[in-house]
Amino acid sequence: MGDLVNAAVKKLSPLKKLTREQSTLVNDILDFTSQHLTADFPAVYTIYGDAGTGKSVVLSQLFDRLQLTSTLLFMGPPTTSWLTIRKF
Repeated sequence: MGDLVNAAVKKLSPLKKLTREQSTLVNDILDFTSQHLTADFPAVYTIYGDAGTGKSVVLSQLFDRLQLTSTLLFMGPPTTSWLTIRKF
C-alpha cells in the first residue's frame, strides 16, 4: 500500500515536469481565469480526457500556480470570483 501512496504523491507533485500539451493547457486555463476574474458573468472551462491522460496532474500544477500567484500578486480588493472543480 505504501508504494501505491508514494506513486500517487509523486504523480501529483506540482514539481512534476509537464508534457508540452499539459503545460499549454495550464497556461490556457490561467489566461482564461485572468480574463474572467472581474467579469460580471459566469465562465466555465472544462477539461475532458480519458482515465490516465493527465487531468489530475494538470489540476495539481494549476492549483500550485494559482496559489503561488495569488500569494505573490494579491494587492487589490477581494473579488467575488470562484474556482470550482467538479470531477465526473
